Amino acid sequence: MADIKPEGKSIAQIKKDLLNPATTSHFLASIGLPTTRSNLLKKFQDEIALKFNLDQQAKLNLLVSQTALPGSRLLTQEIRNNFPGVRERHAYRRQFDDVITLTFYVDAEQYLPIRYFESWLNFITGSRLADDDGSSVDRPTFSHTMKFPDDYKGSLELTKFEKNLDFGGVGRTKIMTYKFVNVFPLAINSMPVSYNSSQLLRCSVGMAYSRYFVTQGAGGKVDSFLSTDDVGRDFDNSFFGSPANAEAFSEFTTNIIMDSRTRGLPNFFINNNKIINGNIPLDLA
Repeated sequence: MADIKPEGKSIAQIKKDLLNPATTSHFLASIGLPTTRSNLLKKFQDEIALKFNLDQQAKLNLLVSQTALPGSRLLTQEIRNNFPGVRERHAYRRQFDDVITLTFYVDAEQYLPIRYFESWLNFITGSRLADDDGSSVDRPTFSHTMKFPDDYKGSLELTKFEKNLDFGGVGRTKIMTYKFVNVFPLAINSMPVSYNSSQLLRCSVGMAYSRYFVTQGAGGKVDSFLSTDDVGRDFDNSFFGSPANAEAFSEFTTNIIMDSRTRGLPNFFINNNKIINGNIPLDLA
């Protein structure tokens, strides 16, 4: 093993190596429902008035306000006395975190994250409001009949990138995507409501998974789920239609506003640059 020799660094090297840290506010989540029984799952969505389509899927991904990049560790077996006075540790398994928690902003149009995961849980447990055989969840004798695991497990991806990444191509950042295997919602956390001063409603969901692996994403690009026109249409009608404050809006837009000079920035935000500066116009407040 070579000894480390201290060396002088130029200002250019310091700027290149130390003054370009990654930030926590640039990421994109992609949540996918199970596809094996999509027709049956739609019945559970319709029962709780969830109108779900590709636009709503993209909107759900953008509503993720907070999560955590997953972790893992190696489990080891301790071995003593193979060599006198030496303790060895040999790896025999990689252990992943049990749950990843996603926190969503809840839109005022149809409470999309709540209905999305409630319908998914209803599908897993077979909880129908009016089942074909006459049984329903409001009956005292109702019992759960769980689906087979392959029927209810979906997908989840988390992509980490930085603000110097162009939406139209590959920027200076090499994006990193975490792909999760055998994903399904494990718990929906309680959401306090009160008559005190209003705050943005958030929905936190714990997702179970078997393992994850890391890739460079789709060709090194962040996947685009909405066109620029779709972004303006969906959020103008739903999120901005409810009361908001500048601080909360700034937190919400962190994931989708990269830089005022970034190419491919949705026209909606370019035309309303007062919002980016922290001022919400009267017609949106």
